[in-house]
Amino acid sequence: MNDAHQPASNLISALAFDDLGNLWAGSFRNGIDVFSHEGRRLTHLESEAAREINALTWDIATRQILAANKREADAMKLLAGLIAEQRMARKTRWTAVWIAPEIAGKRDELWQTLIASGNQDREAAAALASLSLANRDQAYEAARSLNAAKDLPSNQLKALRALMLKRAERERDALSDFAAALIPLSEPMRCWRNSAPTKTNCVGK
Repeated sequence: MNDAHQPASNLISALAFDDLGNLWAGSFRNGIDVFSHEGRRLTHLESEAAREINALTWDIATRQILAANKREADAMKLLAGLIAEQRMARKTRWTAVWIAPEIAGKRDELWQTLIASGNQDREAAAALASLSLANRDQAYEAARSLNAAKDLPSNQLKALRALMLKRAERERDALSDFAAALIPLSEPMRCWRNSAPTKTNCVGK
């Protein structure tokens, strides 16, 4: 195998495909390599901000790769900004929510950095509070914490609650919540912002 088909480092820490089928490979020390679906290296990305890569994910809404690096505090501030930005697509904000555990892990101070930003809507705030409990090995408490947001028509929160119940070994309740999270194709789109109807957050799009 020649250099055109090899990553810059053999310490690969994260992988993700984009919508063109290109493979993005992040390493612990040498940034990100992008490979075509034929296996040819297209480019190498490395800078002070993109060197020690923890996680990669393709965001469908913005058609961009989201990367988290070893500078966890900075990464959490970036996620907080994405989650709080109401002009950002809802899918993008939820992508940031799902990435948070990969960066924060069990470090309470990083979760506090994210939660204390205080600019999230009710949906995101509930999800973050639940995930922070789950990462302290309190899965059942994480599921129960989502009860306060049951009035929101959020299938993402229902799916999250199901995951927490599954982790807490309450399979029957988890299955019920997973079923409730499925959106029938005939269901009309519903939108909300906190408790007032709006076009900010929509279920079904």
